[in-house]
Formats: sequence, C-alpha cells, structure tokens
Amino acid sequence: MIETHLLGHLEALLFAAGEPMPLDKIGAVLELNEAETAELVEALKTSYAGEARGLRIRRWQAAFN
Repeated sequence: MIETHLLGHLEALLFAAGEPMPLDKIGAVLELNEAETAELVEALKTSYAGEARGLRIRRWQAAFN
C-alpha cells in the first residue's frame, strides 16, 4: 500500500532531477525496495492520468549500441 506523502516525495524528486531516473535510484533515495518503487511510480502515473493533468510519467529505456 502506498503512503500518500510518498507520492509528493516522488513528484518532487522527479522534478528536481530534470532527467529520467532509474527505478533503483528512486528507490534508494526514497528508501524503498524495487516492488514498492514500481508501485509508487505507477500510482503517480495513474494519479496524473485520472486528474487529466498536463504531465505524465513515462518509462524510458536507453538504447545501447
């Protein structure tokens, strides 16, 4: 279960980062395991979609050549 205050922490972290952040880094900063971090990111993504906001969370994966 996601604690509401963590959504605000995640949102602030993503804005402050200014670039894509891997789940493991997000989890380390917020002191969450991988499953909790993924659940938190999905909750924020759903929140943005449900409120018809101008922001959205996207999964980004770098391509290595």
